[in-house]
Amino acid sequence: MKKLLIFLVLIPFIFSGFILGCSDDDDNGGTTGPSVDVEEFEYYFGLMYIPSLRASWFIQVYAYEGSEITDLQLLINGIDIAMADYQGLYWTSSVPVELDEGQTNSFDLTINQLENHTFTLKNVCYPTVNWPLTWFLGQNTEVSWTLAEDSDYQDFIVSGISESDDEEKYQNLDPSDRSYTIPANYISTGYDLYTLMLMEYNYIVEGEFIAGSISFSGVYYGILEKNNISTDKLFKISREIIEQKI
Repeated sequence: MKKLLIFLVLIPFIFSGFILGCSDDDDNGGTTGPSVDVEEFEYYFGLMYIPSLRASWFIQVYAYEGSEITDLQLLINGIDIAMADYQGLYWTSSVPVELDEGQTNSFDLTINQLENHTFTLKNVCYPTVNWPLTWFLGQNTEVSWTLAEDSDYQDFIVSGISESDDEEKYQNLDPSDRSYTIPANYISTGYDLYTLMLMEYNYIVEGEFIAGSISFSGVYYGILEKNNISTDKLFKISREIIEQKI
């Protein structure tokens, strides 16, 4: 069992994919995730906390249907936050953003000195997951976790990846759930790499603007040999999985 670094190293790119996705084909029930049409929104604000990657919170602002961002100002609880520009994508590259899990914050975001968004958003809490040391696809496997406070939405994601094929399934859970049993034979055998991920998220929508707070924990199973699975393929699968959220 190893940490799911495959996803974490791609956060600056796949995080916007998470916000842009929509849950049109939920698997099994539970609390249905929000369905969002990407054509309806101009700008996306993301607040992510993955302590295994970074001790502080990570913020990203991205234009989808809106005009390219050339200037951005952000205040959190009245404090100015420095944002770096990466080809129109603004994010906190090296600036630590110290916030508390479960805390509700006030945000004042000005885009291109013209468009202002003032909103409050509650931080999600990071789930501490008891990932199994081994996972047998042919057996029911229970996964449990602790979480200080319920999120608005909670999803469990299972995926299989190989060079020529991939498969992913996800389950919308009740926010109060603290365990999930992966059914036997839930996903096909024969993939080179299997991933499990638990995702927590809150979000708000104001007109053509959407903001979300996200955290997740994950692991992968299998041997990832050099050149066995291409980087482009891993990016594609990571993005496809996360685009099914929000």
